[in-house]
Amino acid sequence: MFSLSEITPKNIRGVDGKTEEEVCRHIESCSTNATLYFAYNSYKALLFIAENDICEKIIIGDFSKALAYLKPLAKSSQVNILKVDLEELSQDAEFSTLTSKRYVKAKCKDLDIWSKNYLKSFSSARGKPLSEKGMMRVWDDAAGCCMYQGCGSFVGETSLTTLNARHGYLAHIIGSAPDGPRGSLANSYQNSDDPENVMLMCDEHHRLIDRIDPDAHEIPILQGMRARHVAVVKELRESIKYQKTNILEIVGDIAGVATSISSRQLREAIFQHGLTPSHIRENFFKESFKDRRNHPDFWDQYLEHISEDIILLKKHLRSTGRLSDSGAPLSIFCIHWMPIAILAGRIIGEARAIQEYHFNRRDWLFKNKEQSPNDDECTFTKERGHAAQQECVLTIEITANLTADHYPVELLNKINQDEVGHYRIHVTVPDKNWPESPKFIEMFRKVTGDALKYLQDELRIKTIHLIPIAPACLALAFGRLLQPGHHSDVVIYDSVPGKKYYPAFTLTGKHVRTFSKPSVAIEL
Repeated sequence: MFSLSEITPKNIRGVDGKTEEEVCRHIESCSTNATLYFAYNSYKALLFIAENDICEKIIIGDFSKALAYLKPLAKSSQVNILKVDLEELSQDAEFSTLTSKRYVKAKCKDLDIWSKNYLKSFSSARGKPLSEKGMMRVWDDAAGCCMYQGCGSFVGETSLTTLNARHGYLAHIIGSAPDGPRGSLANSYQNSDDPENVMLMCDEHHRLIDRIDPDAHEIPILQGMRARHVAVVKELRESIKYQKTNILEIVGDIAGVATSISSRQLREAIFQHGLTPSHIRENFFKESFKDRRNHPDFWDQYLEHISEDIILLKKHLRSTGRLSDSGAPLSIFCIHWMPIAILAGRIIGEARAIQEYHFNRRDWLFKNKEQSPNDDECTFTKERGHAAQQECVLTIEITANLTADHYPVELLNKINQDEVGHYRIHVTVPDKNWPESPKFIEMFRKVTGDALKYLQDELRIKTIHLIPIAPACLALAFGRLLQPGHHSDVVIYDSVPGKKYYPAFTLTGKHVRTFSKPSVAIEL
């Protein structure tokens, strides 16, 4: 392709548009003389077409592939030839300096000599070539695509074949030879083997910047193209990476058995959600403490024991804390006593993105991560109650249904005497494997959120007696829905094998408080 000026110019200038064949056919169709100006050992040539000594067209471009069309014109004495300095072919050069020079009629051998000298310009007087490592760097920066702005053609394979072949060109921004495009004695050799001075390009745009229209592609323009292309490639690469997630474990010894999560189990579970574990992994409420929950003073002693953990967890969850991360969800693995899971959820809250994991007795993986629950899979129902009541019992029945034998006698009597209301969050078929996917957890959160809104905002219940029989991840999810400073007092009940549920502690808007006298109260 060539740059073509359609009007008589004061300076050499042009617009894109003609092929070699179109240019030569035009010359042949005009009974006119054409003067080929070329710079010795250079990439650029200029063809001046005159009719009756009046300048009609100036064509600037790469004539190396036009010899087949120029030679017939030379045979008919339609081509004149003249060597000029490279600077005289600049777009800023005065055209009069060219037309005042004497030229000679071009013969075919003159064109052959010019062509050979032209090709030499691409192999001689060059700086150091790019190393193999440097070439790989350019291909990597470009992601195998042409770096010319707006092109992006992949040059790592051939079209219409099954062959993989690198057919791109490594184009220098600052020419590798002083007399090459954008070259200079001061910078060409110094920058010739610098990967950041090289752009990967398709054939069309390599020819455009080096042969057809180098004057329109100055160094800052190409450097800007390269920088923008590299930035886009980097952004796209980042987009396919898994987000890093910090890890919070709420893992305690269950029934006197030491409980832990292996690094392999963590990675497998986190990968299933399209995340990757960071180096930050914290465990709270893990310190060994003998499980004596059937002892009346147990929760007083245990809350005092974990008071420092409560303070430290709150600190780590702040915006500048160790577990904070801009944009990335916090992965929480929870397997602990129900009251502690709910307490942890209350501390964590809803202010940050969370990825919750469910332990299914073997590992932390969901069998089908995309499985959706039925519309009535989890529901909130009123068993009995009226608007005048200040207290209610809320049961969460997920892994099993509660019977009258589970309730504390005093609480059951209040229910039967309509002193307190009775409400349930339950599933269609209680199952130890519930929830079966993250969508089940979302459904539970939606149903529970609506239930709390109804009890707290509409009925104005002051005290909720919570009896959960559910996986730890759902107990944690319930705790996260309790808004600090605004929720009703929530009395959390615990159980030990063979005994009825009993109150462990109360979550108020600002504290966790036990039932002993004097009670233990820790600020949340």
